[in-house]
Amino acid sequence: MPTTPDRSPGPLIEDEEIRLTTPAGSNPSAAGGLVYDPGAGEFKMQDGSGVFNPRSAGTDDKKIKVSATDAVAAFLFSKLMSSDGSVDFAVNTPGGDEKVDVTASLSEIFRGQEMDSDAVFSTSSTVYQDAFLGQSPATLVIDAPGDYYVVFHAQTRLTSNNGEGELALSKNGSVVAGTAVPFSGNQGFTTNTAAHKVTGLSIGDTVGGLYRKTMGAGSVELGQRSIFLVRIGV
Repeated sequence: MPTTPDRSPGPLIEDEEIRLTTPAGSNPSAAGGLVYDPGAGEFKMQDGSGVFNPRSAGTDDKKIKVSATDAVAAFLFSKLMSSDGSVDFAVNTPGGDEKVDVTASLSEIFRGQEMDSDAVFSTSSTVYQDAFLGQSPATLVIDAPGDYYVVFHAQTRLTSNNGEGELALSKNGSVVAGTAVPFSGNQGFTTNTAAHKVTGLSIGDTVGGLYRKTMGAGSVELGQRSIFLVRIGV
């Protein structure tokens, strides 16, 4: 690249010389080499396929690539995209001081659903039970594909002090691995929450809450409970 000799910072003074050179030992005809065009009266930079003038009105120097391996250089606007259409792009002041206006609808990016119940449910089974059984709907139905963060919040109670229970999340009726939250015996309602990221959900998949007794005497009871999900990817 062109270099200048060491000098103190500040504006150039009259008749001060700046020497433009290529790196030591380099070939000025190779890409990046600097050559003087006496006909144009200006210096030009070699780009490997001909002479490139950074001051020219050409178009190639105004195009961009997404990465070093991008096969097609293009103008910025044509490189912007939204795969699911949730983000819109528009050019402001076309032909003037152009800027790209980016707009997105949060309702498209983050889809939230919630349901709750106050009915008291009880089980002494060690098999997972639907925490919203009989409710319509009993599960949340996915209407946009993606990854979701799901929160199942419930008041729980065990009728025996030596009993233990568990909350978990379900996907299409089956327990989601790694989402179980245990709780131990007590005589009063306490609050427990199972919160987890559930990935790769598709349209039509269902998400719900589960509960069961894991060991000990007595049964598990559920009081007020709710489940909420929000899409975290597009």
